[in-house]
Amino acid sequence: MPDASLLPRLDLSVEDLLDVHPADGYGLLGEIRLRELLAEHAAPEGFGADLLLVTAGAQQALHLVADALLASGDRVLVDSVTYPGMLAAIERFGGVPVVVEGDQFGMAPEAFAAAVARHRPVFAFTMPVHNPTGRVAARGRVRALARAAREGDVLVVEDRTLADLVLAESVSDAPPAVPSAAAFAPEHTVCLGSLSKMVWGGLRVGWIAAPRPVFERFVQAKRRTDLATSALDQRLAIALSADPGAAARKAAWRAELRGRRDHLAGLLAERIPEWRWSLPEGGMSLWVRLPGADGEEFAETSRRHGVSVSPGAVFGPAGADRIRLSFAWPEPVLSEGVAMLRSAWAEYRRR
Repeated sequence: MPDASLLPRLDLSVEDLLDVHPADGYGLLGEIRLRELLAEHAAPEGFGADLLLVTAGAQQALHLVADALLASGDRVLVDSVTYPGMLAAIERFGGVPVVVEGDQFGMAPEAFAAAVARHRPVFAFTMPVHNPTGRVAARGRVRALARAAREGDVLVVEDRTLADLVLAESVSDAPPAVPSAAAFAPEHTVCLGSLSKMVWGGLRVGWIAAPRPVFERFVQAKRRTDLATSALDQRLAIALSADPGAAARKAAWRAELRGRRDHLAGLLAERIPEWRWSLPEGGMSLWVRLPGADGEEFAETSRRHGVSVSPGAVFGPAGADRIRLSFAWPEPVLSEGVAMLRSAWAEYRRR
């Protein structure tokens, strides 16, 4: 999460926090002021506030999507490695994930079109800034997949949680725009996101933006799940999003993350040179291959040495020899973590 020094000092009274609409705090869709800010600053062009639903974080958004769209046995197209929270939601609501073969740029358009024709999926799950690889989608690839989805009459569910975290070497306040399938197939694209990666993980405020024909299905799923997203969280999110320094804070956090990414990558290259990764263009983690190793077994070893890592298998079978390493921590913590990982790797190799 961003350092406290990157966050503004907000002078909010109890009355400010309770200044919500409706006054009882039970607004199913979410605060209209927050939805307007999300439509302006977070959702892709074309989604107005009337097509946005506020959720309790992106994780709830994923579960609402699965709840609203899936019946037992329905297929969902996914990358060979993908976000485990989506896999859990698919499983919970009876869906079946189907892996689409791809390359370093994501799902291959030809394989995607063939999978749509063969499996007749309900939706395809994509991440323009990918977790865990940190890959940033190219506009041409997004356009090709959107065209195939439109022609095959299948929804694209696009997780934009990391869309603000493109780590290009730039001093600009605004990073390059991350393309959205909504630009090419607006009636076939559902987008979701969260404020947690740019503000604070404990601020559980996310969103879903959807075309009119399916939007009400997500509203009904929200109604089945809870009565409303926390009004206090939304009020705080409004104050943070409307703050005049918001753009500068985002730029500072991206710059900080670039430094932390490069610090971690440099230490690993120096101290555990056998490990392999591609420097991520975005996101908050390195996707590391451990030569000749099992990621889950190494994760157990690393925990005994005091550092927790995510084994690659939780992101899909293709990640069996991988681990995900977060570089969101301050540099001293990263340095200590690499020392522990080096010790764990030495033990693992001896065994």
